[in-house]
Amino acid sequence: MQVGHVRGDLAEADAGGDAGGGLRRAARLASRWASAAAARISAWRARAAAFFAGLETSRPGSSGVAAWHQARQWRAAGVRDAEIARRLRVNQSTVLRLRRS
Repeated sequence: MQVGHVRGDLAEADAGGDAGGGLRRAARLASRWASAAAARISAWRARAAAFFAGLETSRPGSSGVAAWHQARQWRAAGVRDAEIARRLRVNQSTVLRLRRS
């Protein structure tokens, strides 16, 4: 049995004498790597396009004094922490920190 190490994955020839078996497996593996690379590149391009269009996919957040004043008003009105976090575009733990202060 012939064993070749290809970037962490094993490409083995079949014990039955199928000499091309390892090559076919290596070709399938290379195809999977190419597909994964294409998906990563596509996702990167989409994030870059959104960033340059001003539609950032991350949540930059509103942490100004006016935003926290508004959050306190929403809390007094009975709005849930999760909803306040969504409106301010911050993590819910940030809003929970507001409660403690």
